[in-house]
Amino acid sequence: MIKEVEMIKMRKDIEYLIQNYFFSRSGLAKALDILPKVLRDFVVDNVTPQDANFYKMHNKIKAIKEQIKEAEKYQPLEQPQNKKQNHEWLLMHELLEKQNEQS
Repeated sequence: MIKEVEMIKMRKDIEYLIQNYFFSRSGLAKALDILPKVLRDFVVDNVTPQDANFYKMHNKIKAIKEQIKEAEKYQPLEQPQNKKQNHEWLLMHELLEKQNEQS
């Protein structure tokens, strides 16, 4: 991995995450477990972070992107009312099958 190339990608990812999910640099900094100043210096002033902060940010951004993908695919469970209707339908279906077997 070339640090300078990864920093270009990370800046783009950070801008996208702030605009669409976190709405502030301080919120994203908290999620990345870094100081807001480190994030501001990286994004606004184009300061190269120290290796420890760079790798921490790099790994956390990857994890956040994966969590967002999972969250976007998430399908909530059926509403309890629908479950009840499905259960009643299954009971009725089983009852009709039993009646057909007895005939």
